[in-house]
Amino acid sequence: MRSPWEKQEDGTWAVVSDPNDVGHDNNAVYEDKMSLIWDIDNSIPDFETLGCFTGCHAGEDAEFKPYGNKYTAAEGQFADIWHWKSVRNLGQADDQYLDSTRYSAETPGAGRHGDPSDGGGYVANNNEDKTAPAFMGPEGYPTDGSPGWILKSEAVEFDDSLFSAGDLVPGIVKEQFTGDRGDISAGWAYVDGAWVIELGRALDTGSDFDVQYDDLTAEYFFGVAVFDNAQVRHAYQTGVNFLVFEAK
Repeated sequence: MRSPWEKQEDGTWAVVSDPNDVGHDNNAVYEDKMSLIWDIDNSIPDFETLGCFTGCHAGEDAEFKPYGNKYTAAEGQFADIWHWKSVRNLGQADDQYLDSTRYSAETPGAGRHGDPSDGGGYVANNNEDKTAPAFMGPEGYPTDGSPGWILKSEAVEFDDSLFSAGDLVPGIVKEQFTGDRGDISAGWAYVDGAWVIELGRALDTGSDFDVQYDDLTAEYFFGVAVFDNAQVRHAYQTGVNFLVFEAK
């Protein structure tokens, strides 16, 4: 579950959170994720040997957050990010990109951005003043917070009278992305203690924010990171992988 709402003994609602989170660093009540990062048009020097490390800047801006930033070293260097999120995604991985934007109060994500979207995606299940959920699931929906989200197509206006102290309501309302951000289809299942994930995408999406597999004889380099119930902290590899297409 990713930060669900919980009804309190006094009748108010509170988001269940990581008590040690000092700012965008939830490592206790979050979701499993996986990220692939691909060099776009060979624009990033050393990506073929260093992989994702070319964009890692650990320890920067420690007064604002207890981790570093992600961005490319110079303007004109871009990477394609495939960011799978076990709670917030619906039949897709989140299609994003990386550029050279540095951290600031106005750009807290630094170089990480979502691809342009025509609509859809996920939103926090908050009422207008963020004191309680805005929506609940349909009749008969569990009050233990499962499955961790509410489908927008099934969302019902929240009725506080139906809940007792200790009940949980999912913190996310979601649907599929449309447009560029929805280019990557995905399916997944949790099997024998591990996620099994299948990703699919057109070879050429026509987007400047995506790697394009327009040469089936080329090698396409990418790095991998996995997030174990964590917002930003992740396991990583120090090298790089490459994709090659099998001749038929």
